[in-house]
Amino acid sequence: MEAKMMQRTIKNEMGIKGLGLHTGEEISMRILPLPEDSGIIFSRSDLPGNPRIGAHISNLSDAQYALTLAEGGITITTVEHILGALAGMRIDNLLVEVDGPEVPILDGSALPFVKLITDAGIVEQAKEREYLSFQDAAWVVEGDRHLVFLPGEELRISYTIDYGHKMLGAQFASVVVDEETFIRDIAPARTFGFMKDVNDMKKKGLIKGASAKNVVPIEDDKFLVQLRSEKEFVFHKILDLIGDLNLLGQPLVGHIIVAKGGHTLDSKLAKKILQKMEEAKRGGLLVSARVEPDKEGLSIDAISHILPHRYPFLMIDRVLEWVEDKRIVAIKNVSINEWYFQGHFPGQPVMPGVLMLEGMAQAAGILMLRKGENLGKLIYFTGMDKIRLRRPVVPGDQLRLEVEVLRMRARIGVMKGQAFVGGKLAAEAEIMLSIVDPQ
Repeated sequence: MEAKMMQRTIKNEMGIKGLGLHTGEEISMRILPLPEDSGIIFSRSDLPGNPRIGAHISNLSDAQYALTLAEGGITITTVEHILGALAGMRIDNLLVEVDGPEVPILDGSALPFVKLITDAGIVEQAKEREYLSFQDAAWVVEGDRHLVFLPGEELRISYTIDYGHKMLGAQFASVVVDEETFIRDIAPARTFGFMKDVNDMKKKGLIKGASAKNVVPIEDDKFLVQLRSEKEFVFHKILDLIGDLNLLGQPLVGHIIVAKGGHTLDSKLAKKILQKMEEAKRGGLLVSARVEPDKEGLSIDAISHILPHRYPFLMIDRVLEWVEDKRIVAIKNVSINEWYFQGHFPGQPVMPGVLMLEGMAQAAGILMLRKGENLGKLIYFTGMDKIRLRRPVVPGDQLRLEVEVLRMRARIGVMKGQAFVGGKLAAEAEIMLSIVDPQ
């Protein structure tokens, strides 16, 4: 990600018309530019005074079938796709004006909104864009459904859906959300639904505007329209998540891992993230409100150039700080998707203690291999002493690995390693390592 990004809005006012998914009525929508630090604002032009509602999680009133915002007794619903498009196109300040109670569904994807924004023209503004970025994890779990936020340098979403249906089984996608990926993969993905559910909702007077023109209908044995991609369904869930998280009010940086998510769970994660942000500010865990190159740390790309380890055995996600020949501090984000949780233990996942020790050893290895004369070489574990495992580490935890040099020679190092979770000691050991030439 670029070191410095400016806020953006549109150049010209643009408009579009379409049916409301829930009301079935024709809705006219306009988008208009706003000055710096305005955020995303919705306006109801059909009501006296054109009342406005800020796109913020504090104004969320319902998230069962769609995002509904409410402020001062005024509501607007079905805002998730336009919010997703604005996030994907990096639009920070915009007025969305509609002459009805909801945003038009259009073709059920974000692509028409992307075209609308592109046609309006995008302009940079005078103020720098600020990001939400901190060192803690946040998660929401309800049965077999979960959302986990882990720190990172960019927005990555790893999403799994599984409806247990003949035509729609498990799908998985993991993407770094940038403008190019959003336009190519995410924006075209349409709303979908099983015909039985669609018909039941219509009988209840809901989704009056739903049709094969804006919803991908799924029968027991076929799709009633041609899919735009093999992963259209999981990409649409990613679109919904991006739109839901736009209610944070600032773009988020980190890795979000989802299994069977939805609007309700997404909004709970957004609230949890804001709660964690406040805790981070009070506890000094806030990394930066802006995404900038870390002058002292190392990104995963830099780590991969130093350590020979690769997936699934690379146990370091980021180096926060290091002092040559003295100490290093690194982090390992523990995700429910880690391979070892399949067997350790089913139903009660716990990170194996030996892998915490491996993480310490890899952090120590970075200290030794980062020297110019050692680049490209291998590092072997030669011994461990004074090992203590203090507490279990589970999915959603973040390991802070602190390693201090006790003795260092040209090819041999002895170090003290400690692993912390939330400031509490989880494991510690003395580590002995040796540098060897690759064969």
